[in-house]
Amino acid sequence: MSASLLQALKAELPDLHITTLAPAFARPVLERMPVVDNCIDSPFGHGGLQWSARRQFARTLPDFDAALVLPNSFKSALIPWMAGIPRRVGWRGEFRFGVLTHHRPLVRPEFPLMVDRYRALAEHFGVQPGDQQPRLRALNPNPVDPDLLILAPGAAFGSAKRWPADRFGQVALAALSQGKRVILIGGPDEQADCEKIATMQPPAYQSKIQSLAGQISLGESIDLMATAGQVVANDSGLMHIAAALGVPVVGLFGPTSPEHTPPLSDQAQVIWSRPACAPCFKRQCPLAHHECMKTLAPAQVIEVLR
Repeated sequence: MSASLLQALKAELPDLHITTLAPAFARPVLERMPVVDNCIDSPFGHGGLQWSARRQFARTLPDFDAALVLPNSFKSALIPWMAGIPRRVGWRGEFRFGVLTHHRPLVRPEFPLMVDRYRALAEHFGVQPGDQQPRLRALNPNPVDPDLLILAPGAAFGSAKRWPADRFGQVALAALSQGKRVILIGGPDEQADCEKIATMQPPAYQSKIQSLAGQISLGESIDLMATAGQVVANDSGLMHIAAALGVPVVGLFGPTSPEHTPPLSDQAQVIWSRPACAPCFKRQCPLAHHECMKTLAPAQVIEVLR
């Protein structure tokens, strides 16, 4: 989501040197943003303030002219403030009057899309954000295989965002019967679902489907998706990555809203059943029926893939 903002800044300020500070797990994504010059891994995740540790870490940073603080938390603004960066820009967030030098309150209805909230921060640098599609590139590029379908059945946010594995299995079967190859990707938490999807296929198709969940890194997954003819994914990081790579992607939404975090690509399509209880933005279905995902029919996805 930050790529559009960084692209806008670099387009109008081409001599700008952009360094990112983010958790180490985000590095494979940031390294594949053409506009990012350097990445620094942050050792701080969710939890306490860790005031002394943050201050010590801030002293190790090189000198910067400005900092863009994208999360809205007070903690996220501490390191730029402790590092003495003279210009610190972000939304006002959690009472950040002292730690940010340039801020304004976020009026959410004015910025329904999260990416627009990020892009608006470019105005603090005299840059009009425009409407740039986020772009990623493969670090180890390979040719595109139009007959390769990649399925990403996971979603780190919680079980509510996950389309049932047997539904992914039906999509895989339809693709295999059309002569396509299918690869399943995800982290260790998705390994069981991916294996289930692969093993439920008929013996005649077993050589054409493979689960790599938990076996390859995020960076390798990104470079693999760049070679795919199509991707099907829940509303997840991998869905947004596929969109930024320019790969045709089908995004499956249930408890979250494509009106807030859609895949940002003209090669992307969204399927959302939107029952009366959606979007609830809950990690687990609060009504215990998971209707928003179960009512998404495999036939809908198969038709879009055609």
